Amino acid sequence: MTRPTGEMQIGVEIGGTFTDLVMEDADGSLRTVKIPSTPATPEQGALEAVLQAVPDLRSVATILHGSTVATNGVLERKGSRVGLLVTRGFRDLLDLQRQDRTNLYQLKYAKPAPLVRREDIAELTERIRADGTIVHEVDPDEVKKRAEGLIGSGVESLAVCLLHAYRYPQHELLVREVVGRHWPSFPVTLSHEIAPEYREYERASTTVLSSYVMPIIEAYLQRFEAGLEQRGFAGDLHVMQSNGGALPAVLIRRHAVRTLLSGPAGGVTAAKSIALSSGVDEVITFDMGGTSTDVCLIQNGGANIAPQSEIDHLPIRVPMLDIITVGAGGGSIASVDAGGMLRVGPRSAGANPGPACYGKGGMGPTVTDANVVLGLVRPDHFLGGRMPLDRPAAVEACAALGLALGTDAIGAARAIVRVVNSSMEGALRTVSTERGVDPRRFWLLCYGGAGGQHAVALAHELGMRGVIIPRFPGLFSAYGLLISDLQRDWSAPFLRSLKAYSAAELTDLVEEVKAHARDEFAAVGQDVHRLRYDVSLDMRYPGQAFELEVPLLEQGMDDRRAIAEAFHIAHRQRYGHAAEDETADIVTVRVTATIPRQVAAQRGATERSASPPETLELDVDGTLTQVAFVQRDGLVRDTPLPGPAVIEEETSTVWMPAGWRAAVDQAGHLWLERLA
Repeated sequence: MTRPTGEMQIGVEIGGTFTDLVMEDADGSLRTVKIPSTPATPEQGALEAVLQAVPDLRSVATILHGSTVATNGVLERKGSRVGLLVTRGFRDLLDLQRQDRTNLYQLKYAKPAPLVRREDIAELTERIRADGTIVHEVDPDEVKKRAEGLIGSGVESLAVCLLHAYRYPQHELLVREVVGRHWPSFPVTLSHEIAPEYREYERASTTVLSSYVMPIIEAYLQRFEAGLEQRGFAGDLHVMQSNGGALPAVLIRRHAVRTLLSGPAGGVTAAKSIALSSGVDEVITFDMGGTSTDVCLIQNGGANIAPQSEIDHLPIRVPMLDIITVGAGGGSIASVDAGGMLRVGPRSAGANPGPACYGKGGMGPTVTDANVVLGLVRPDHFLGGRMPLDRPAAVEACAALGLALGTDAIGAARAIVRVVNSSMEGALRTVSTERGVDPRRFWLLCYGGAGGQHAVALAHELGMRGVIIPRFPGLFSAYGLLISDLQRDWSAPFLRSLKAYSAAELTDLVEEVKAHARDEFAAVGQDVHRLRYDVSLDMRYPGQAFELEVPLLEQGMDDRRAIAEAFHIAHRQRYGHAAEDETADIVTVRVTATIPRQVAAQRGATERSASPPETLELDVDGTLTQVAFVQRDGLVRDTPLPGPAVIEEETSTVWMPAGWRAAVDQAGHLWLERLA
């Protein structure tokens, strides 16, 4: 379904180094903007990008937004001061955590520090048993006293995580009512609304994380919305979630924790669309930006959704795209450690001052500096020539590193590329070989401004089928925002043996969640008649500590045999075996409600007349080699280009060595394959 004539949509994504925008007119034509980010006030960069695209915002129907504001707030520990209310006896829950150790052989291992100080945790004398029996009713006077003490001490938001509230939330609801009665505007986050699942520590951690970033997100969105409204915008603002779907901003405010992978999720959403339209079922996404690299496995047209993830070693119990992130980007700084080893990242030069070649005062050599020194990024072609780079500064930075390594600037640059490639290769292996998946069956779908300079080397090392580089690779995550559906995930506990569960009870629970979805979307003006639902079950064998998600066809809710077989298959795929003679337990029911995005029919890429390539001599692995420099928009469709070649465009540069060839398809996507 297409939108009415005259309506436009904008996708704008804030990265660590650049802010990217893709705007779609009602006829499907696209406009793009890429400008440096403004880390101190990120909404200013987003507003500037929007105004560069369209100064008069009255004709814009929807702005879809993704950012790293929440992520950075956690990583940099710049969130709000959180007060936590728990059931009496559970004050040390966040300190005790689990017995798991991320490094078994680290003699001085320390558990991750909680986001809440112990003095900011207060206990309530209330108790509900697992079967719903109320042992102690919650006392409103005690709630007021505890909240008053926390708020008076300076906490800026309040998280509530009471025992068994995932199933029996009445006490948490009463706590919010009491706090709201005395402090009407004070932000309160309830665990049963954020993560209605058992496992007390994970539920508390998720609730605290959401409460920790909620004031940041609220203030940031208020500033962004105010700036848009001042410039005539009266449409809808949607925010990208970590699960690959968007939500209206008003709903995101109550579920801030769902934005922790907001930026990278847009790229994966776009990658799924490209894979589907290209007839490719198996790809690994490779998003190399300025500060980090994100990779994700896509099989059968879909990306894995993990019910639990981590950020800075803190568990998050909300559905998130299974994205692996490493601190390797174009701005990653190279240095020599105390043992004389070269390290690249995770420290990044960011947008300010940026790499040395940006000419803003950056001194440390970065991956971008290395590629400039090697000649793969031409200073006068960066961002289409709008942002000339300082090559002498890049050479000076790499030469200084070379002194410590006993080599020159080019030798140091080669070393930087080898080390950063090794780090990114490790991430690709994490989502493939470490999970029993053979990467040789997959294409590497590369995007992000820095990815094209490294993709072929990584695909070659892993023996992959080849590399796909879509249109606008440096703006791909922003494009993903444009095509992302509205989506909301719900979960509900359903602790039953597969032998003993009631299909009627399961059906009633699913219908209850659907009704809640309809009410929530209707309340923010969405067309609930277009809602579609996906249902799945978290299952395990008795005694297991972790579950596998099994899709459930609603017409088969009473088919125990089919559900059991689906679980056995999923277990065999993940772990290599299945205990088919054992029964299984259902732990959690998950329902995803989706409203498909209304988009205009996309136009294909405009093909320009072919222009003769420039030929320059580069030092390739110690050998002077003639390399063709080609403009991507001048490539002739379905006409192969052999390597060695550098393929340039405004937002990205692709390095293709000898032994590979490239061709552009009808949609404008670039396909790189090894020569037979």
